[in-house]
This record gives sequence, structure tokens and C-alpha cells, in this order.
Amino acid sequence: MKLDFHLHRLFVTLILLASSLDLPAAGKNVIPVAGYVVELSGSVSARSRNGVVHLDVMTQIPAGTTVTVLKQAQLSVFLPAVAESVTLSGPGIYVIEEKVVRANGAAPGIERRALSTNFSGLRFKSEALAQTSLIMRGGATELELLEPVGMTTQMRDTRFVWHSASRAEVYEFTLADQDGATIHRTKTNGEELTLPPEIALHAGDSYVWSVRVDTGQPAANLRVARFNVVMPDEKARLEAVQPARGSPRGDWLIYAVWLDESGYSDWARRTFTRCCSEVTLAPEH
Repeated sequence: MKLDFHLHRLFVTLILLASSLDLPAAGKNVIPVAGYVVELSGSVSARSRNGVVHLDVMTQIPAGTTVTVLKQAQLSVFLPAVAESVTLSGPGIYVIEEKVVRANGAAPGIERRALSTNFSGLRFKSEALAQTSLIMRGGATELELLEPVGMTTQMRDTRFVWHSASRAEVYEFTLADQDGATIHRTKTNGEELTLPPEIALHAGDSYVWSVRVDTGQPAANLRVARFNVVMPDEKARLEAVQPARGSPRGDWLIYAVWLDESGYSDWARRTFTRCCSEVTLAPEH
């Protein structure tokens, strides 16, 4: 009886383990991911060996997928195996493999651009970035936190800046550590604040800061931002991989995913949000 009980527990454990694995659906072949959509405009359709691929930004493209790009349409795909961004223009039919994209017959051409080798093998696991961006973008806000957002190298005399569309008489500022403990709280009538000299931030730590318009109203007038404190050499390493001025938005998307996978999720969210905007992006200073 005791043995049967242990065998039953083992059987249940194996079932739970199998259910947690990302196994393919019955009757479908496992096809490696060749790339990810980073930009899409116009009418583009795709079909893999397992059926229709519904295209959107950050969609996985299985190896061997045939893509039909109609006239005046474009599709940009990131190929992690070779760290390249490949832009396909219409009208044309293309086949996307892990390391190469081939034109199937006559086509306007394939534009390949080599990216940083840091992006080699990068996998898009950051679907939450898109959701976060939609939440953060949600239209113009009454109160916007400007800096620091994402990361800073300032460990002393750290400066915080925000902007209110309608100037308030009093703002309530709060700074907390990564565990939620309040470090500094004060009220001010300006739109910037420098921490007192006795308060020092620590490299490698994350912080949360908030500003509330002190009008007696609840959270509708509250904005919250996060940032990491990094050493100058680490900031330089991250910025060295940053896309150049005027780079396509797809390059910024790849960079945001890389930041997220590197553990800089707050800076990644800010970069992703900015790459979704219509303005031309330039590296931050």
C-alpha cells in the first residue's frame, strides 16, 4: 500500500511536469524560430509549414516561412542567429530561414544590416514590454516624470525632474528603495528636486520615486517611475550598443529586448515606449 502511494505521487508529479513544458500541439512539427518581426507596414502575409502566421511586431517567424509582401509594403525581421536586421520590400515573395532570407522569384531586393554582436542569439521573451508600453503610452498625462527613469549614474546629489501640464502649487515627492522602504519624502512647489547630501544611492540597486499633485485628490494625480543605479563604465557599455541617431524603430525594439534580457527592465520599458512613438529617436545623454 505504501509503495502504491509513492508510485501514485510519482505519477502525479510526472503529469504536472509534462503539463508545465511548452510542448508542441499534436500533429504539428517543431520548427525552430528564424526571426522576429520588428517593423511592419502595408499588406504582408506569411505561412509556415504549420499554417498561417499572424504577423505583428514581436511575432516569431518559424524557419522556412514564406512571406508575401504586397506593393508599397515592407517587413523588417531580426535574425538572431546572425544578428542582422533584414528589410523586405514589396511586391515580392520571400522565404525566411534561420541565417538567410531568399527572394522567391523577382523582388525589389533584400536590405541586410548587421547589428551589434551582443544581440547574437537574442530571443524575444519580452511580450510584457508591449503591454507595459501600451499602459505607459495611454495618451497625454497631466503629470509626467522625466528623470531619472530607467537608470542613472548619480549616487549623490541625485536630481529628479518632472513636468505638470497645469502647474500645481504643491507636489509631494517620495523616494523608496527596491523593498519599498521610504528613503525620502518631502513637499515642494517646483518641478525638480535634488536629494539632500546625506542621502546616497547605491550602485546595483533599484529605486522607485513618485510625485503626487497635492490637491487632496487620490491616485489619479500620482505618477511612479523606477530606475537602476549603475557605475559609469557599465552605463558606457550599455550605451555603446545603443542604436545610432536616426536608426529604424526596429533597431530600438531589439535594443529594448536586449536590455530587458540583460536585467535592465526599467530602462528597457522606457526605450520600448519611446520606440513606439512617432518621433525620430536619438541616443540619450
